Amino acid sequence: AYETAIVRDLMTTIDQTFQTDARRGARAIGGLSMGGYGALKLGLGHPELFGSVTSHSCSRAVLWTHEPDTEEEKFLRAFGPEPRGGPGDLFALAETIDHPDLPALSLDCGTEDELLAANRRFHAHLETLHIPHLYREYPGGHAWDYWDQRIQEALEFHGRALNLPAGPSSFDP
Repeated sequence: AYETAIVRDLMTTIDQTFQTDARRGARAIGGLSMGGYGALKLGLGHPELFGSVTSHSCSRAVLWTHEPDTEEEKFLRAFGPEPRGGPGDLFALAETIDHPDLPALSLDCGTEDELLAANRRFHAHLETLHIPHLYREYPGGHAWDYWDQRIQEALEFHGRALNLPAGPSSFDP
């Protein structure tokens, strides 16, 4: 029920608490590792809610349906099996979405990250489906020092996608 809690309960609370723009495509979502997966799942699964999505080092544990390895075994022990094409399968989700409804997508992964191959497979899948997206690789691993360097780029990506004014004041509270 995490997805429902986020898209219904959390977003309603945010809209009631802060000055938000709830128009179609006026929101952004991003995350790193498992949060990068969550951002992609929510963005692709609810394109009416998000205008842009960023994902850094999308967790291999949730791309597991497309190539088994020891990370898959850990995921299966923790969460149980999920069939290819199930609700957590980003590959299948990307195949079902109408292209005009897609939010702007940006994905990146470190060249020393153990999740690089999985991120490359997902990038290639998006290309096969002709889904527009930005994909980049940078030096670094699955660590905070890598993600810290990507945050400003993510904010700039969201700002451009949402047509926010350029400059540091764009992200001031």
